[in-house]
Amino acid sequence: MIFLYSKIHKDIIIHNLLKKNDRILIAASGGQDSISLIKILVELQPQWNWDLGIVNCDHSWNQSSRKGSSQIAQIAQLLNIDFYQIVTCHQLINEEKAREWRYQKIEDIAFSNKYNVIVTAHNASDRIETFFFNLLRGTSITGVQSLLWTRSLSSGINIVRPLLNTTRFELKNFVKEIHLPLWPDTSNQSLFFKRNRIRKQLLPYLRKYFNPKVDKVIAQFAEIIHDESFYMENVTQIIEKQLFFGSKNIQQEFIENLPIAIERRIIKKMIEKKLSENHCNFLNIEQIRFFFQKNRKKYSLLECIHFFSN
Repeated sequence: MIFLYSKIHKDIIIHNLLKKNDRILIAASGGQDSISLIKILVELQPQWNWDLGIVNCDHSWNQSSRKGSSQIAQIAQLLNIDFYQIVTCHQLINEEKAREWRYQKIEDIAFSNKYNVIVTAHNASDRIETFFFNLLRGTSITGVQSLLWTRSLSSGINIVRPLLNTTRFELKNFVKEIHLPLWPDTSNQSLFFKRNRIRKQLLPYLRKYFNPKVDKVIAQFAEIIHDESFYMENVTQIIEKQLFFGSKNIQQEFIENLPIAIERRIIKKMIEKKLSENHCNFLNIEQIRFFFQKNRKKYSLLECIHFFSN
């Protein structure tokens, strides 16, 4: 138990995740991961003088999720921690829609109550599952990075994941050792959700028939991708400034001579500014690259972005 406290405390310091006097909103579901997170942050709180709050999102998927929400509220009351509950008015079957709804509502609560950090209970096992989920649905190097230690939101609030170096197995043992209460969400067992299929079918298969240490291998690979993508993003930003020189016109001759990896990133940024991240797919990016290569006179993407050659 003491080992896990010190391990997570060390990760917080090494990765500069949290600061003294932070106002922290803990996103909790009632499962072992979020219950462990609450316990750990409450124990570390005196050393950091954090101001803690707890938020729970009820997707109304089943009875167990409602029970978990009620129990989280009781825990917050016992700990004398501010508690916020959000219940959806709509049926959220799609995983991505549920995730978008959840993050937006939590950010709204954090912003309106002056929390500067949102902490989630995503762990090392979640990171591996997210890696496969993003990879199999189709994504870029940036998208396949999986979960990051920190992420800044447009509101200025940071999302922090202090358990990313801790496995679900370690958290399970932690919960058992100190007899923490649990209210498992039965939706986590349903194979209707793709993430559950990855957890319960794909990963056990890979461990058995390919590599028993596949979790560790993927975790290391995700770290490498993150570091290299961070470098590439910095290079892209420097080149982007040289390309536009403060204007909206891109210099075709310059972009034609860029490495393909940088060229794709530049084009992706252009699409994001004019449209949205949803339109940053491989086909759209390659069509624009084809325009530059073939010196066509004009190309339009969704009637929103127009390219003209000299």
